[in-house]
Amino acid sequence: MKKIILLSFIFVFLSFQVIFAATSIIFATTGNGPIAITIDGSGNLYTANYSGSVSKITPEGVSTILGTTGSGPWGITIDGDGNVYTPNYNSNNVSKITPEGVSTILGTTGSGPDGITVDESGNVYTPNYNSNNVSKITPEGVSTILGTTGSYPAAITVDSNGNVYTANCSSNNVSKITPEGVSTILGTTGSCPYGIVLDSNGNVYTANCSSNNVSKITPEGVSTILGTTGSCPAGITIDVADGNIYTSNLTSSDISKITPEGVSTIVGTTGSFPYFITIDSLGNIYASNYNSNNVSKIGNPLPTTTNITPTSKLTTDIQFTLTVTGTNFVTDSVVKWNGTSLTTTYVSDTELTATVPTENLAGAGTANVTVFNPTPGGGTSDPQTFTINNPVPTLTSISPTTTTMNSSQFTLTTTGTNFVSDSTINWNGTSLTTTYVSSTELTAIVPTTNILSPGTANITVTNPTPGGGTTDSVTFTINSSYNSGGGSSYTPPKPSTPTVTTSTTITPTPTPITTIPICTITKTLRQGNKGEEVKCLQSKLNLTQDGIFGKVTKQSVISFQKNNNLVPDGVVGRRTRGEVNKLQ
Repeated sequence: MKKIILLSFIFVFLSFQVIFAATSIIFATTGNGPIAITIDGSGNLYTANYSGSVSKITPEGVSTILGTTGSGPWGITIDGDGNVYTPNYNSNNVSKITPEGVSTILGTTGSGPDGITVDESGNVYTPNYNSNNVSKITPEGVSTILGTTGSYPAAITVDSNGNVYTANCSSNNVSKITPEGVSTILGTTGSCPYGIVLDSNGNVYTANCSSNNVSKITPEGVSTILGTTGSCPAGITIDVADGNIYTSNLTSSDISKITPEGVSTIVGTTGSFPYFITIDSLGNIYASNYNSNNVSKIGNPLPTTTNITPTSKLTTDIQFTLTVTGTNFVTDSVVKWNGTSLTTTYVSDTELTATVPTENLAGAGTANVTVFNPTPGGGTSDPQTFTINNPVPTLTSISPTTTTMNSSQFTLTTTGTNFVSDSTINWNGTSLTTTYVSSTELTAIVPTTNILSPGTANITVTNPTPGGGTTDSVTFTINSSYNSGGGSSYTPPKPSTPTVTTSTTITPTPTPITTIPICTITKTLRQGNKGEEVKCLQSKLNLTQDGIFGKVTKQSVISFQKNNNLVPDGVVGRRTRGEVNKLQ
């Protein structure tokens, strides 16, 4: 019997770092002597029991006998229609069991079929351990020898092009057989390759039972040792999402994980003699335990988060410790900040702490905090929201503090604290175009249109949400041109004091008061005009009298027109001229 042949090997357990990172449980019982295991798209497990039956185990762990097989089933696979196939080592044939449990013999094989696979067309292939060849059985049950193999082929797989690969236990190599039956040696392996699997890039991996390691062979035939395992790896599978390789270690009763970089760990224990292995869509590992008649499930749980402390910080804060509470945390759980891993400390299965660096608080907004449990199993929790608030700014001074009406635009500088890159300087509540200089200084351009009339303006600084706020105001003064010494408004001299003589017969005659010369605008004026009448206009509007009708003069005319319910076109026409001439 093949089982006795296999167990006659002398196993040497290599020095190995044992790390149990995942949760291991006995998931369900099986029939007697479960050798091989597979899984369907709905998460149902199937084991080939050496006693001559197939067990079906639901995702909830309910186990039943699906159907019977030939003698000594030593492998199992399933097609797209849910039909289960076993290679029967002692009776040299293949059993087919329908989803309803109807069992038939699909076809015959070579001597000692001890593995099985099925291609996309429903053809079934077995490696025949004792006859060193591969059988192909069509869906109609027609059986042929596809090609020869190395010595003692113990496992088999097929790629999307129909090429078949076998792990040859005695010759320590992998055979490749084309759909046309051309057989070659793809590459060498460690000692006694007993399991085989393919990745999406066409790389072949074998579990080497006697050398306690995994070989990787590229499509070009380059062979390397990917990593070490527990004692006598027999089954092998791959996590397609992450590229991790897992082996079921027969005599150490545990599961090895090897990353694509070759880092090896033990991720969990199993029942007794875990021959073969499979993986579900969540990354949980299942092993068929030959001696204990059950199936082990090895996998980290999916974590959940319920709370984080604190829930917010300011952009001006520095590095801090974040506490995350929830469920199903494991020693390898990682807290993530917007998907990036933080340095995490495991406190308990309900609490983790993580260091959040200062640079994570650089900008206001929100961050998603999640917890990730690694494979096997595991996954990412739903997020908790962390808020990064802007601080409330303060305003201590402005420069300049005054200007003259109708002056040119100027730069206003504010000083204070807690300014951020999105801070704005406000003029009577309206935002100015602001430049961030530092956390204590901002500048803004104040346009001429803001200083057309004398008065005051309230200057504030606002930091946007989240957080943020507006400072108390500082007063800016706009002086009129007369009060500030500008313009050429005429100031009349005081009247002369009459001279009084001692004679009472003289009646003093006061000196006449010099009257203010009054100018009159007689023609239409507009931007571009020059001359005395423009000076007259500028005098009446308290402007500098340069005799040039420029932009400042036009803006003052528009302001005058608005105040007198005239059309604000900046042109001194008939109606505007009449109103202006009323001014002294």
